[in-house]
Amino acid sequence: MGNFDKTLGPVLIGIFVNTYLYGFVMFQFASYHNIRFNDPYWIKFPVGFLFVVDTFHSAVAIYLAWEFCVANYANPGALGVATWAYTFTPICTALIGFITHIFLGHRFFRLTKNKIAYFVTIVLSVLTFSLAMAAGIWALTNAISLNDILSSPPVYKSVVTSWLSLQTAQDAILAGSLGYSLSHCRPAFMAGESTNGRVLRGALQIGLFAFLFSLASLLGFLAGPSTSFYGMFAIPVGRVYSNVILDTLLSRKVIDSQTDEKPATRPTEDIWVPPAQTSSVSANSFSLHSIQVRTEVFSDAGRITPHSRTSNEFKVEKGEVV
Repeated sequence: MGNFDKTLGPVLIGIFVNTYLYGFVMFQFASYHNIRFNDPYWIKFPVGFLFVVDTFHSAVAIYLAWEFCVANYANPGALGVATWAYTFTPICTALIGFITHIFLGHRFFRLTKNKIAYFVTIVLSVLTFSLAMAAGIWALTNAISLNDILSSPPVYKSVVTSWLSLQTAQDAILAGSLGYSLSHCRPAFMAGESTNGRVLRGALQIGLFAFLFSLASLLGFLAGPSTSFYGMFAIPVGRVYSNVILDTLLSRKVIDSQTDEKPATRPTEDIWVPPAQTSSVSANSFSLHSIQVRTEVFSDAGRITPHSRTSNEFKVEKGEVV
């Protein structure tokens, strides 16, 4: 193995994954903007804020790759120099994660009307946000480099461990609670999808993939203190959080394709509680109770005496020459 396989390598992989997810999220942002849902500003403003933070963090991640691989090419000492671009990751994740946790918690509240669970979600979101901000600010003010992170100063290690542990626990609670609640309804946007599609989209919207990324970050930080494997998942987890919200908002577009409603008229209520799939009869359909057919045969040599024959579905009258 090379000298940087466990240090710089995982960070670069995390940047590559983050850049790919950023492109996917940007497509969702563009779709949401073009459809022009009639959402209130308390929904539109967080979406715009996510766009700004995602763009900024992804640009910072690319700058970090340039700093390590181009500006300091063949200069291993650069890993020991403090760079704000890497230590800014907890701050960006804190901002996006807080919005996503509140979003998922509010959706669970609208499904269950459980005020206690909603209050607990808000408290956990504030604590997770505070620990993540503390980790980022402490690293910035103390000029923590990549090598310093690998050596894990006791204070910094404690703060990061607490942040990742609480974030993982909250993601698991929200994913499990929402998964259980949504399993008792049949969302309309999943009506035309395959079984694998329903499972994939459901796992995405309840935050299951965000939980897996958070868990991988925590395990990487605890199991590999002398490596930067945790950065491979900690850098792109913010894009996964954004994807949870955007896919939920855009699911109304799928519902619209099955109805005559325009996207702008789709109620905001559908974000929190998806309308159940209903089976209805199209306005153009019709049912046949009976069909009466009368056949007349004309002849110059005789007269016509009609008689009828009835089947289970049809009543037929025929005219025969006598």
